[in-house]
Amino acid sequence: QTRGKVIYINTPQYELFLQSHKRFDKDKCGDHVLHKEFPEESLILLVLADGVSSHACDWKASKMACEIITAEFPKTIGSIEERLTESINIAHEVIKAETGDCKGLFCSLSLVAWQLEKNKINYVNIADSRIFRNSFEQIVCLTVDDAVWVARDPKNPLEKSPVITKALGQREELEFEVKAVEFKPGESLVIATDGIFGHIVESLNHDIVT
Repeated sequence: QTRGKVIYINTPQYELFLQSHKRFDKDKCGDHVLHKEFPEESLILLVLADGVSSHACDWKASKMACEIITAEFPKTIGSIEERLTESINIAHEVIKAETGDCKGLFCSLSLVAWQLEKNKINYVNIADSRIFRNSFEQIVCLTVDDAVWVARDPKNPLEKSPVITKALGQREELEFEVKAVEFKPGESLVIATDGIFGHIVESLNHDIVT
């Protein structure tokens, strides 16, 4: 892999580190990550999307998801849960309606809305990216993959790989749940796509042990 976008933000309230890489055999990175702060609400959105790599426009799906959600969220009204749901559904419909060479886009989504003054996060996870909470030397995965393990080669039935069962852009109605959990001072979150989260968790566990 080659080095991609790197963003580091340090404020009195939080530190934020964002990094993306593209595969050596691709012109563009199929993942996209965005953050958006809403000072008037004391709230931060973190959005990570991963385009399905078998599609040539995987980069567009993930970019659209992140940009649409962060743009639509401030236009919504209601509870945090209702606003996140509406923003995600809008992104889903726009991605699903894509035509031309990029028709048939799909992507995963990991979304966190952090209410700074309430020590609380709301989150949504669709497909196979993951959200981890590093809570005082204990790493907990908050999410469950929307995927099944399938043997792709009949000659090797024991060799299985995951196939996602849900994604933004799918033809069927998209069902998901907005969940909530405490997020206390001193804790951290890790949001990662399927290609890297194993390495990240291994690194965090190493840091805790040493």
